[in-house]
Amino acid sequence: MASLTEGAPLRTLAFTLALCAAALGPARAAAAPPAAVEDALEQGKVAEARAGLADHLRAHDDDVEAHELWIDLAVSLGEADVVRRAYAQRAQARPADPDAAYLAGRAEPAPEAARAAYEAAIKLAPAHARAWMGVGALERVARRPGAAVTAFERALKADPSLVEAWNGLRKASLELDDMRGAEAVSRRALAATPGDEGAWLALAMFAPTEAPKLLGEAVGRFPDVPQIHVAHARALFENGLTKDALAAYDKVLDRWPDRTLRAEAAMLAEIQSGALTLEGAQLALSLRERRKADAAGAEAALREAVRAHPRSAQLHHAFGNLLAGSGQAVAAEAELRQALSLDPRSPELGSSLGMLLLGQRRAAEALPLLSAAASARPEELALSIATAMAEAGAGQPGAALARLEAAEQRHPRDPGPALARARLLLGSQREGEAVKVLLLALERLPDPELFRALLIAARAAGQQENAALALEMLAEATSDPRYTAGAAQLRAP
Repeated sequence: MASLTEGAPLRTLAFTLALCAAALGPARAAAAPPAAVEDALEQGKVAEARAGLADHLRAHDDDVEAHELWIDLAVSLGEADVVRRAYAQRAQARPADPDAAYLAGRAEPAPEAARAAYEAAIKLAPAHARAWMGVGALERVARRPGAAVTAFERALKADPSLVEAWNGLRKASLELDDMRGAEAVSRRALAATPGDEGAWLALAMFAPTEAPKLLGEAVGRFPDVPQIHVAHARALFENGLTKDALAAYDKVLDRWPDRTLRAEAAMLAEIQSGALTLEGAQLALSLRERRKADAAGAEAALREAVRAHPRSAQLHHAFGNLLAGSGQAVAAEAELRQALSLDPRSPELGSSLGMLLLGQRRAAEALPLLSAAASARPEELALSIATAMAEAGAGQPGAALARLEAAEQRHPRDPGPALARARLLLGSQREGEAVKVLLLALERLPDPELFRALLIAARAAGQQENAALALEMLAEATSDPRYTAGAAQLRAP
């Protein structure tokens, strides 16, 4: 979900301490507010987010929420010790500031030290909402949900707008096996924070019969939040409102194409055609989770559903995928071929059969199925990668690499295409080219899988030092410590 960006280096302890000091110096003219920072983070632009957040904190050092984001980001980048020391020093320099004490607790990974910092904040300000929220989180970690409920309630009494505290209170109620309490918390949370889409989703989960109406209102409030639209469509489906559900799925798929959602919409279409009953569709959907805990029971139930609905391509499809997942390849192939015979134009059914054949190293048989599906669904990255693997297995390595390069251009925030390209290049003894592919991908996305692949490729090509120097240049340009860590790995014996 990182582009290179301008901004002062943020790696050093000295800079972090300076950032936490009382006077941070003038901000740049284009300082980014937290909303813009969070948008950058959602897009994977970590360096840009750090630079924008640093600017914001220079101008707004009293913004506790921004400091929380800074701490969480630093910890996610492997700088937990740096940020802990920085905020501990900040608290020492401001002994009368409860926010400083709270932030020291937030940055402290050791539970007892964090608790001491939160308690120091509460001693200075008994109604410090965030400090009580921190105590609640620690109680949950310590598996004391009753004490966590008490702490979260104290936090919310002081500040009912704290979404994090509402989430903690809901989880603590569930840990007490108090479903009614969790539902009541969800209702209170929605009343207190109607601008939080998570509050609408949580209440819909606890009140499923109210969900269609509730989420219908949420769709109007959050027109650009896909989770809300998807939940609304599923709530209509689960409540048997098939006509409205199919219209809702069509709207979702127009904006946010998704393989699973297409399968659900196809079930609705089969209900309307008479090939499938609502009960059969709901059973198939419920078995998605059940098969993890009771694979044999799920298989038996789905087998019976297929017998009861022989014209349902979607049930044959679901059953075939379940059999494939349990290693019953021959039976799975038969079910998937039956599904495809019932709906021969479906890219989803063709791709499932193609994936099964590819997994059996039957690349030549898989290729036409996967190629047709990839042409119909070019936005599906996994399908593009599978088709490329089939091309390579069928003796078309040039086509495979070209397909992966095109997929990488369409999906620059995903490491999959670069990893697949590197794998094919390594398999062809083109190690130096694999190193170049991975370094270019790492410029956009410092993903752990890319670093691991680079380590393998660089060692195979004898280019560890050159690759390490390239990562150090990226570290200097972006202030992202992950590149520094990657360079160190390359140099390790």
